[in-house]
Amino acid sequence: MVTFWDSYTDEYVTIHTHPKGFQPLLPNHKVVQVEDEKALLLYLQECLDKKYDPDLIAAHNLFRYDLIKIMNRLKDNGLEENIFSPKPFRRVDRRSYPPRAEGRILCDMLEALKAYTLEEFPSYALESLVDELGLETPKVPFLASIEELWSDQVEVNLEELDERIRKYLEGVEDFRSSYIILIRNLLDVIAVKEYNEKFQLIDFYDTLRRELGGRFEDMLVHNRIVETGIRRMINKRIALPSFPRRKQKEKFRGAFVLEPEPGLYSNVAVLDFSREYPNIIQKLNISPETSVRVTPVIVDEEYVAELKKKGYHVVYVPEREEKQGKVTVRYPPQVYCFKKKPRGIIPRYIDKMFMLRDKFEEAERRAIERGDEEDANRNRIRAKVAKVGANASYGWMSWAGSPFYNRDCSAATALCGYLASQKLIEELSKLGYKAVYGDTDSIFYIMKPGETLADVERVNNILNERLAEWATKEWNIDESPFRLSVKRIYSKFLVLSKKRYGGKYVYHEKKGYTTGYEFKGLELVRSDSSKLEKEVQHQLFKFILDGEEEKIPKYWSKVRSRLNRGQYEPIEVAYPAAIVKRIEKRVHKGKEYCYPLGYPKVVPAHIRAVIYSNQYLGTDFRSGDKPRRLPIRTKLLEGYPKEVEILTSQGLIKREAKDIAIDEYYPLPDEFRRVIDWKRIRKRLEKKVQSILEKLKSKPISTELGSFFGGECDEQEEKESMSSKGTTS
Repeated sequence: MVTFWDSYTDEYVTIHTHPKGFQPLLPNHKVVQVEDEKALLLYLQECLDKKYDPDLIAAHNLFRYDLIKIMNRLKDNGLEENIFSPKPFRRVDRRSYPPRAEGRILCDMLEALKAYTLEEFPSYALESLVDELGLETPKVPFLASIEELWSDQVEVNLEELDERIRKYLEGVEDFRSSYIILIRNLLDVIAVKEYNEKFQLIDFYDTLRRELGGRFEDMLVHNRIVETGIRRMINKRIALPSFPRRKQKEKFRGAFVLEPEPGLYSNVAVLDFSREYPNIIQKLNISPETSVRVTPVIVDEEYVAELKKKGYHVVYVPEREEKQGKVTVRYPPQVYCFKKKPRGIIPRYIDKMFMLRDKFEEAERRAIERGDEEDANRNRIRAKVAKVGANASYGWMSWAGSPFYNRDCSAATALCGYLASQKLIEELSKLGYKAVYGDTDSIFYIMKPGETLADVERVNNILNERLAEWATKEWNIDESPFRLSVKRIYSKFLVLSKKRYGGKYVYHEKKGYTTGYEFKGLELVRSDSSKLEKEVQHQLFKFILDGEEEKIPKYWSKVRSRLNRGQYEPIEVAYPAAIVKRIEKRVHKGKEYCYPLGYPKVVPAHIRAVIYSNQYLGTDFRSGDKPRRLPIRTKLLEGYPKEVEILTSQGLIKREAKDIAIDEYYPLPDEFRRVIDWKRIRKRLEKKVQSILEKLKSKPISTELGSFFGGECDEQEEKESMSSKGTTS
């Protein structure tokens, strides 16, 4: 069965091979019954070539699933494989990424969504994204296996279905279980259409394509945005070098990170360097063709002064010595020099990206003023994509495979940012403030008692003035690249380690005085954490940031009790993990096995789980999918193998099946529900919770930590847990 929607006719079309046929579920829903799979594929080809002839084909996970599956089915049926490319071309290049169909645009909506939101998701399954994105399209539960539903072997009670689903079935006179397959197929298309409309994905990338003058497919890849924008900008007036083949890039000092002292802090202000790296590149005119290689015999302040007289921007770090035990290490001076004129290609490209970003940020500001949060969020994401386009210029000069690769350009940009952060902390200290954390382009400092936003803004202005004076003098530039702004004021701020923190803010740079929570690098925002881990840690952080730490022991006791009794759904406690590399089928001694590419010695746990599920549970997980790894107690398995067999370059290996792979699309057999390893799940969650709580300096909580986790549950709790697991369904 295949369903698609055509934007020109606003028509949904379902092609199927079911012998009993189906009634349309919408006024604009067309249902076509054909004899077999070959006839289905031929009708689909006719739709692409004649009936609809689309300019663009879009689908969720198109590149890694639909495109591969349909082209393989075409080949198996002895038909022309390249039907996604119109006549007379008939060429689809699957070796490139993204794949290209000559004469037609292919758009993987999942890839477009990830590139647009700049986020990873816990699961790539469309059903999961319906919840993640807050879509209105209803979800249809699997009430039996696909084979049982399609063959109409099971009874389905309409009253058990969501009222929104029943509305689609109101006009159906001969309802049977196979209609569940039809409505799932139709709603999948509606869900993709809904999230495209919500974020205006196709319109956005088409606008970006026209702005930069590139191919639609290239707009989903950030480094290609940079290359396309630059090539369009210079418009054949400058010859660019070809792509070099370098295996390794040279190392240089990276971004500044101030190692924090873990703990809970009150009244923390955050100052942020606006557009730091792009501004540095602009103001110092950093570009490969403006870079001047400096290789003097002696580098000193007098030599640097002579360079500045010649009109160069110069980043200079004097020679220094460090004592490392009994050894004295001498570091040579660092000098990076750039012409003031002509204006470099990279700075000019950044100008263009800034214009786009300013345009979207202004649209976001107007949307906030009129209370249109959806439009504000849409423009916020667009501004973020423009920001990535500008920031990618630094990465484009840092990547060894880029025609713009230049070690001096990258090193000078990073060094300027590093020195500015150090200078900022130094100036904050002179004003009597302590910085508790610094992260690339932000600095977090403790406010003085009784200070308000006005005081933070005053400090911000003083620092901007001092940084401007310092930068213009040090680097021989006309205007400072550093513009600090007040980003947040937190009433409570909890930092666990570098790049892992959370806070409750009372002031937001774009929303003004308002209350909210913000987290970075923690499991509650990581895409490889289970739903339960995110939920528990989010609640713990809220207790801590709201000053309600005394509620934590009781809350955790309830969570642990539910875990010990197996009262969570499997999908809530399983861990998302993407399949990055391909898994092939290969024959060994007359038997077919799974062969995971790229793992010559050790096959990761989530890949072993995927292979087991594909072999024995009827799943079809492959590269690009993101199933969830569910721990199981293998010894209790009765109707399924206890080992997974994997073919590797070292030969055939057998491992205990400690995990299986699941997602929303495949119903989990009852036997595996009974053997879920709740103890392993609880232990992993305990470690994550304890890593948060041990950073607190609150005595009531600290003294309870010993009994709070208590290692193993007591004997009575263990017996209760074991007995309940045998009956959980």
